Amino acid sequence: MSDSSSRSSAPRRLRRTALAIGVVSAVVGCRQGPASTAELTEVPTETERPVEMATLRVELATPGHAGKKLFLAAAQTPDGWLKAEGWTAAKSAVVTPPTTVIEFESIPARPTAISGFIDVNADEELERGLFGIPTEPWGFSNNLTPFFGAPRFEDAVIEVDAPLTVTEIRIRGGAGGGEDDAGSDGDER
Repeated sequence: MSDSSSRSSAPRRLRRTALAIGVVSAVVGCRQGPASTAELTEVPTETERPVEMATLRVELATPGHAGKKLFLAAAQTPDGWLKAEGWTAAKSAVVTPPTTVIEFESIPARPTAISGFIDVNADEELERGLFGIPTEPWGFSNNLTPFFGAPRFEDAVIEVDAPLTVTEIRIRGGAGGGEDDAGSDGDER
């Protein structure tokens, strides 16, 4: 009897552990800002034909934090998604409310997932609180809002087509910052 009860509690422990890891992992993406614009890394080609290059224009709804630095990372493989490195491209820009625009020029025209955050405390790292939940404003492509665990690469992917692709991301969340805080316009945090 104890053998079967230990078997039934094992999946429960595994689920709790996975949930805890997922919550912490949800906030790891783009957790450290690049010192400057990162150059494109080699992305394995799926076919022998040359990959078209495109310009990816990201328009970020940034209602607050004027003058703070926004870090953005574009990943084109699950291996580079929500990691401190391994992005296809990364850039930073000064926040200019109400919309901050960042362009990635000459990025391979293929599915891409984007993560970003506003560095409110100017330490070039995403600050996290209890359970790894971000305390600085953040956003993902497709305006994903993770509830339990990290957003999946597949859910954040947008199609990047040549010559130009434009996408919008709403920056949300983050504690502190007063009335000028991103997301203080009544959006959920």
